[in-house]
Amino acid sequence: MNEQRDLEERIVVALRREGLIAPPKRRRWVSGVAAAAALIACLAVGAMLIRSGTGGRPEALYLLALHSGDTYAPAAPGVRASEYGQWARGRSEAVVDGAELSGHPLILGSASGAKSPVSGYFIIRAATAEEAEAIARTVPHLRYGGTVVVRRIVR
Repeated sequence: MNEQRDLEERIVVALRREGLIAPPKRRRWVSGVAAAAALIACLAVGAMLIRSGTGGRPEALYLLALHSGDTYAPAAPGVRASEYGQWARGRSEAVVDGAELSGHPLILGSASGAKSPVSGYFIIRAATAEEAEAIARTVPHLRYGGTVVVRRIVR
């Protein structure tokens, strides 16, 4: 059996020397795995940048809680929805979500801080608290006498 293996090895060596067969590529899988890992890393970074919409700039999420107290005098519901929707679409790079809340609020616990329940909200992206405040100052809710409370969302 050893003689046969030796003969096979000598033939293979002679064929390689003549360039008739290529040497075995034992580490071919290593470069394939490295290329796949690099591709996955690039896709992950790209997805994070697309999701954040920042081009790499760190951002946080902020809640803009809309309160409608005694001084709130809204426009007609259809006009209000259109105006607030237009405001949000005009800031699509920052506005993540938003909605008007309806029904009587169910307040649990101490009601001392709930004199003016939340009537709607927006969730926005901003790099700083100052940027979030600047965006909040443009919400149409303020023009009608409402209040906007800005809070950073902790993740």
